[in-house]
Amino acid sequence: MLTPHNRRHKWSLTDFEKRVLMRLAKGKRLRLEESGHGKLGAMTVPGSVIDKFTQMELAVLDAGYVKLTPLGTKKVERIRFEQGPDANTAFAAQHQDRVKETREIEGRKQAVTVNRAESPLWWLRARKDRKGVPLISDLQFAAGERLRQDWEMAQLGPRVCMSWSETPPERGRRGAPLQPDLPPGALRAKDRVAAAMDHCGAGLSDVLIRVCCAEQSIADAEAALDWPRRSAKLILSFGLERLVDFYGLRAGRL
Repeated sequence: MLTPHNRRHKWSLTDFEKRVLMRLAKGKRLRLEESGHGKLGAMTVPGSVIDKFTQMELAVLDAGYVKLTPLGTKKVERIRFEQGPDANTAFAAQHQDRVKETREIEGRKQAVTVNRAESPLWWLRARKDRKGVPLISDLQFAAGERLRQDWEMAQLGPRVCMSWSETPPERGRRGAPLQPDLPPGALRAKDRVAAAMDHCGAGLSDVLIRVCCAEQSIADAEAALDWPRRSAKLILSFGLERLVDFYGLRAGRL
């Protein structure tokens, strides 16, 4: 099972896992064994790797085989680009926008270097529509960042992102204590995330978690949610407006 240790929620893949995905993209068949492991030709794929793929929604189980999802296919395309001749050259560097920011991590403010090109919220904030209006406002951006900070502080992991509806049982019926091993600050942050998602509603929560917290691209979120192209931007905007109200940002508490 995946664990919530990766606080940027950019769940990295090992070289072995990348090779497995790329073989699946070439039409190779990954067959599930009774042991829980998989067979990909002569290669044995641990069950933990298969579990990771399904939790990240890169693959699904189908009639005893592991098959790529549309999101998995897009991931393979990215892997191929990253492994290309320009991966570590100035060409790749020009697609980065690295800045130093102060972020709150486990209740403490720390200086970090951020590649803004990786953040879908930064991407949306920097782009404008045909009328010259930014795709998201400064308040919407601040609200999305506040949610991401709470998510990271709460140490929530990929499984929660991929199925937010599974979190209430973990909390009991909105009253049972959460993971007693977490520090108080993380528990409070987790309660804020749950309250924010309740405020936004089920129809908006999925895209907010995926884009703001997991930092999925708009296209990846649409593929994972099986939404029409170009629909996620509008729905995300509605969700961010709800977050602005939830965090009280219109009252100036940025």
